[in-house]
This record gives sequence, C-alpha cells and structure tokens, in this order.
Amino acid sequence: MRDLVRCREAAKEDAHRARQRMLKFLLRHQIHPPETIKRRWTKKYREWLASLTFEHEAMQVVFREMLHALEEVEQRMSRLENALLEQAMTGAKASSFNSFNPCAALAVSLPSPLQPKSVHLHGFAHLRSSWHTWVLCRGSIHPVNVRSAAP
Repeated sequence: MRDLVRCREAAKEDAHRARQRMLKFLLRHQIHPPETIKRRWTKKYREWLASLTFEHEAMQVVFREMLHALEEVEQRMSRLENALLEQAMTGAKASSFNSFNPCAALAVSLPSPLQPKSVHLHGFAHLRSSWHTWVLCRGSIHPVNVRSAAP
C-alpha cells in the first residue's frame, strides 16, 4: 500500500510538471486562452488546447507530444488511484479501513475531471470544493465533492 501511495504521489508531481511545461510553451509563444475561459485545466480549457494549431509543423509536433504526455500521466494516476481503492477494500489492510466510522473520509483527496455528487459535511471545510475526496460509506467507495454546510 505504501508503495502505491508513493507511486501516486510521483505521478501527481509528474502531472504538475507536464502542466507547467505546457504552460511555459504556450507563454513562450505568447498564446493565451480566450477571456471566456477563467480557469485552467477545466473541460473548456482542455477543449481549447485540443483546438490549437501552429503554423510550423515542429511546434505542432512538440505541442501534441506535451498534450499526449499529460494525458498519459493522468491515466497512470487514475490506474494508481483505482489500485489504491481496491487495496483499501480488499487488501491486507482492508480490515483497518473497515473499522472506520462508516462514512469517514478515506485519506485520499483526488482532483478528478468527473462531476461529483455534492455532499455537505461539517468539519471538512478545509478541503477545496473542486477536489474529490473518496468517502467510504457502508462498504462502498464513491467520489464526492465535500463542502462545508452553510451556517
């Protein structure tokens, strides 16, 4: 389990580096997203990235490779996250996870492109609402968008 967590952390760092590399490439060529796109790495932003074309073939190849590298590392993170969840449910340490409160947040906070269910829980205000936390509820794990309840 420890090695899975370490490998996922390394993949997270790789994804961060791939995003930074792409941003620097775009800035070097003075390419900025349209004003309608407020945040990076959203679905709209990724659609805009996919629509970019460059006048020089070499730049197009480099950009496609950067985009492909980012997609590969995100797929790797997804595979590792699935393996972590599988280990949490059925691995050697599964019994220690099952001893948690039935709806306690599992110690894995994941950014995800999936649209989450919205859940209001007291005491989780420190988690960003755009990040998913995997929650263990009565033997099943699902991604939720944790937000603090309104006072």
